[in-house]
Amino acid sequence: MKQSNLNETVVDNQLVIDKKKMENIFSDFDLDNPPAVCPIRDVLAKVLDKWSILIVLMLGYYEILRFADLKKKIKGISPKMLSISLKHLEKDGFIIRTAFAEVPLRVEYKLTAQGESFCNKILELSEWISIYFPTIVDGRNKIDAGTKD
Repeated sequence: MKQSNLNETVVDNQLVIDKKKMENIFSDFDLDNPPAVCPIRDVLAKVLDKWSILIVLMLGYYEILRFADLKKKIKGISPKMLSISLKHLEKDGFIIRTAFAEVPLRVEYKLTAQGESFCNKILELSEWISIYFPTIVDGRNKIDAGTKD
């Protein structure tokens, strides 16, 4: 079998696998009458905002961080937005907040197993972005310039 045929077979196989995954996702939905609350959209809306992604990545890299450390490492985030994002991530089971009865109070944040798994998915997406970012930027520039190809 020639290399190009092997590559085509691998790509075709991946398309079949992806199609089955889509069917599994949508098997619980009546696509003509979608539910008011979509679990996928609900979860992704909370965890894919720019701050939550950065918090998860920082905790994936450093393992345990305090509030002030997160604030320093995530440029541009306000204390209020950091607090809100941490509460959402804790509520949805992505991080654990541990408070120590000390003066002053010490609070540490760490990823749960679910958070570590999600961090892995963000890293996979980041790798994809690294590969396709030049193409994406090129496409944006072409559209902005009013040209095609």
